[in-house]
Amino acid sequence: MVMFSAYIDDSGTDPNQRAAIATAFVIPTTQIIPLEREWDKLKNKYGFSDFHTSEMVARNYKSDFADWDEAKQRRVFRRVREISKKYSIRSAAVSFAVNKADYDNVVPLEYRDRLGGHYTWAVRHVMNFLEAWKQSRKIPLLEYIFDWAEPACEERVEIETVMAQTESISQQRGRPGEFTNYGFRRRKDIPALQCVDAIGWTCYQQALFQFHKVPMHKLAEEAWEG
Repeated sequence: MVMFSAYIDDSGTDPNQRAAIATAFVIPTTQIIPLEREWDKLKNKYGFSDFHTSEMVARNYKSDFADWDEAKQRRVFRRVREISKKYSIRSAAVSFAVNKADYDNVVPLEYRDRLGGHYTWAVRHVMNFLEAWKQSRKIPLLEYIFDWAEPACEERVEIETVMAQTESISQQRGRPGEFTNYGFRRRKDIPALQCVDAIGWTCYQQALFQFHKVPMHKLAEEAWEG
């Protein structure tokens, strides 16, 4: 029986972005429905259908956030963080960032067929953390939920490759089936993916600051400190 679900988000997969990052947090399955109920109240109160942090910050003119002022952005973003903290397990939240230039300089081209690209490297480290967390608490299984990616697209293929390789290692260790329970879901349908999107966006802002001294957005600063 699966008692915990890990929700995994990506940022920086666009080739033009200078860092790639994978972020995950874990929710007990018993807390998913309460989270969704509270999330429904939040989105109905503030009038959005799919909370996407970068669109909200940019006030994307095609989105529900086009006419939000700074006060509303801060108010809703704070509630998103509160809900995320309330229902998740803080010891099982992790984010791993890769500075793409460093990866390209260090990892030879001939190794990348096996290791994958920037985002793949980040996902590997996130999965290693989740595996260590799971084993330390003697949790038999985790469910892994990734943000939607179309079948056969590069990002999805990379994730499926990581999961297959990790499952192979688990089988060699006598624990078959630990990494077969995963899937891709559309963020707009899964409140937990919208929560981890906010965490991932904040961590991505921090990564750009650490790698390239790009000033953090004030919402990211507030979230990072809180």
